Amino acid sequence: MMKDNYRFRVEFERVADRQVGRINCGTAVRLDEHALASCLFHRIPPRAADLLRIGMSVYSTDRLARRNRRHDLGGSRVMDLTIDVADPDFWSSEPTLCLVQDALELLSGDSWSLQFRTCPPTTDYLADQSTDGRFVCLYSGGLDSAAGLATRLRAAPMPALVLTTWHQQGQRRKVLDQLRCMAARYGADLRPVVVRTALVNPPELKAQELTQRCRSFLFAATAGAVACAEHAESIEVYESGVGAINLPLMHGMATGAYTTKSSHPRFMRVMGELVSQVAGHSVAFELPHRGRTKAQLVRTLAEDELTDLARSTVSCIHFPGRGRDKQCGYCCACIGRRQAMIEAGISEPMGTYEIDLFGGAVSDFGSTRLDYLKAMLLQVDRLAELSRRDMPEWFLRYALGTGVCESVAELPAWIGVLTRYREEWLRITAAGKSKGWNWATWLPSPCAA
Repeated sequence: MMKDNYRFRVEFERVADRQVGRINCGTAVRLDEHALASCLFHRIPPRAADLLRIGMSVYSTDRLARRNRRHDLGGSRVMDLTIDVADPDFWSSEPTLCLVQDALELLSGDSWSLQFRTCPPTTDYLADQSTDGRFVCLYSGGLDSAAGLATRLRAAPMPALVLTTWHQQGQRRKVLDQLRCMAARYGADLRPVVVRTALVNPPELKAQELTQRCRSFLFAATAGAVACAEHAESIEVYESGVGAINLPLMHGMATGAYTTKSSHPRFMRVMGELVSQVAGHSVAFELPHRGRTKAQLVRTLAEDELTDLARSTVSCIHFPGRGRDKQCGYCCACIGRRQAMIEAGISEPMGTYEIDLFGGAVSDFGSTRLDYLKAMLLQVDRLAELSRRDMPEWFLRYALGTGVCESVAELPAWIGVLTRYREEWLRITAAGKSKGWNWATWLPSPCAA
């Protein structure tokens, strides 16, 4: 198997109120670290600040090293990266370095060689052992995170530090509006921690790697820095069980660039171990909703009169790259969103999607725009095998081989959520047949739904 080789060096310096990493290819990555430090009262320890630098460096070079699509599933890369940090001995030690490499290789499917050089800290650190007891959670502005946070607050409206990253001004406003809405609905004290990252003088978008699989590492690393500053023992990630396990849609997609593992249980465990080493105490990345489907989470928004909030979320993997303020409607994220919204009883206005697969005939949309829908229906059909007495070999191989489960005792819980997910699809396709959705006939009718 051929691999593309890339070599980068990222040197950090302080520029006004931002941390800037100069990349040897003429591009730079910028993170508003000082706004983050100010929000957390300058309590980010030096090693946690290093974790931010590593996250920035990985995120930026991942975007700059374009995969060769002629090689296997999207092209595998060899990434050689040198990064400025305050404590190179810590990051070069075998236990810590192996955790960083494991996390990156799991996310990207690439080989990562990391070296570290000494650089003084770029932020002031005021040691403070106090904490106000807030829990830390990640928030993307997508449907899963909105429904997940609402479900969490409904059960216990505790004060929270809600970490979000943003790129466009409109995205920031939308996320803050969503958080204000939930704070008012549940009487919760939500403190947003908004972090902005950006490439400076980047190449044209067509010359960049668009999969951006390592963006999740930056998001998790930033959450880890926040947890270190707050002395938190856990970081909550709001993803449904179906999204966390993320079964490949087709044979051969279990590895490589096309399968995202941003909330994969193994990635959560590895990041928890890494942040624990950085913090000096145990920190766990938790998936509190791993036993629920997306539709079960979204139903909270419907029941608690937060349907407008649900509609304001964005799920599309293409948004806003097509130059239109619409979600595409045919990517796997849009289809999963539509399925959950319909099952939860939340309607969406006409024109929300560029293509409405749930609005009638689909024969005029073109075959390539139906690929994900076909693959998802094939997967739903295959999930029927989970109800058999003998567990299918393909599921055992994926669940145990990729680290979804650490033991066979965990398998029944995952089978339960996937079975409920299949039942939701069967109800939708049954209703779709009566509405004239011609794709609804593609899924074979079960003997009993």
